[in-house]
Amino acid sequence: MMNAKSVLATLLFVLLAAPVAQAAAGPFDLTDSINERLDRAVERAHAADTPAQKRRILSEAFRDMNHALERARQIPALSGDTRTALDDLQQDIEEQNDRLNGLNGFAPVPNADLDRFADNVQTNLLNDQTITIGLGTALLILLIVILLA
Repeated sequence: MMNAKSVLATLLFVLLAAPVAQAAAGPFDLTDSINERLDRAVERAHAADTPAQKRRILSEAFRDMNHALERARQIPALSGDTRTALDDLQQDIEEQNDRLNGLNGFAPVPNADLDRFADNVQTNLLNDQTITIGLGTALLILLIVILLA
């Protein structure tokens, strides 16, 4: 069992080592993490048996990504540029969900085109965006994404 000195020493080491590790690691590309989640959702949609299942899988993926981005935007350490990039990405995801489900003036994606739609979203959604943030902030965002999954 650890005594109070051991716990305090461990805590101090973590608090002092974290900024050094963050500086050494450099920036983290959040788009990679989002792309991985989107890739898994697209694979699941392709494997689904019915159009209703495909639509539900994609809708849930869009909702979960938007929820995670909303939570990430609340992190105080984010720069203005990062917040703007997160806002833009969130709007893009909302638009894709609207297209999928025929909301806000869009016609719903026909059932026969759901696989192609999923592929296009996978290819184009993050194509023009790179969101680079510090490792510490990235770890907080990843934790949020994991907890919401």
